[in-house]
Amino acid sequence: MRKEKKNKIIISLIAMLAIIVILYFLMSFIEKYVPLSKEEEAAIANNEEIIFDSGDLKEKVEGSFFINKNRYRYYHDIKTYLFMGTDATGANEEKYQGSMADFLLLAVIDKSIKKYGFIQLDRDTMAEVTLIDETGKGEAVANEQICTAHWYGGNKQMSCENEVKAVSKLLAGIKIDGYYELNMDNISNLNDLVGGVEVTLKEDFSHLDASMKKGASLTLNGQQAYYFVHNRMDVGNGTNKERMDRQKLYMSAFMKKAKAQISQDPTFINKIYKEFKDQATTDLSGNEISSIANSMYKFKSVGNKEIKGESKLGKNLPDGLEHAEFYIDKVSLEEILVDMYKAEKVN
Repeated sequence: MRKEKKNKIIISLIAMLAIIVILYFLMSFIEKYVPLSKEEEAAIANNEEIIFDSGDLKEKVEGSFFINKNRYRYYHDIKTYLFMGTDATGANEEKYQGSMADFLLLAVIDKSIKKYGFIQLDRDTMAEVTLIDETGKGEAVANEQICTAHWYGGNKQMSCENEVKAVSKLLAGIKIDGYYELNMDNISNLNDLVGGVEVTLKEDFSHLDASMKKGASLTLNGQQAYYFVHNRMDVGNGTNKERMDRQKLYMSAFMKKAKAQISQDPTFINKIYKEFKDQATTDLSGNEISSIANSMYKFKSVGNKEIKGESKLGKNLPDGLEHAEFYIDKVSLEEILVDMYKAEKVN
């Protein structure tokens, strides 16, 4: 009887040990592969810190996104800012009406590995746009060119926030940490502040300025810079893709001149901020803008990423007319997000 009782105790101990081992491996599996819970998603959305403990390894999840049925997390300390160049404005009208965001550029700054890069968006990209009213309210949405998101709202701030919302949705929910909007009319002054930008013209602008012939290399003055960056319909093939290529070229040359200015005068960015303080709409402080500029000055650039896609004519806007529409390739977008945010697939 004692022997039988002893055997039962041994069997029970072995069973308990087996259960502990199974639970250990099960928890390891869950810890490694389980998707974010609703609570984790909410915490990330509220910018709260989440610590995942895996043995001796602790990693802070900085953010996550879900695209093409794949969920990703990223662990680098990354900040994302949206820069908008708008065309026309209703600021001086009796009743405010927003403008089109013709230039949309995301600056992605990775503080963990000291690198930064850009994602330039085609203003004709079809996206989910929220049709907010003059009070900033409204839940109705429409599939429109993403530049139109800035058209809605009762003031410049509402328009900018609506544009930020549309861009974030388009980019699988990536958190945008701040925005800076400047009307394209200010390009002339911005250009002159760095002493002009050198470019070689791939299209002909001589109908606007006799010296701006195709193939010419020149240092753009303020008015020429405006033509180069802003004009579309009367230049080259008239497409936004061609204008985006010029904007990319101009931005690269401008960054070189700005970095040269900063190396001589560390307060140069503060001067630019003060110069356009009354014209710009932003939720960033002068110190934050200075920090962004200093990061770009000190960090290594990974370049300007371009999302692939297809352009065609369509009638999605309520005016019933044909307009250019750009449909992004979501596989291309996924590849760019994974690369820029150094994201890891969860499932």
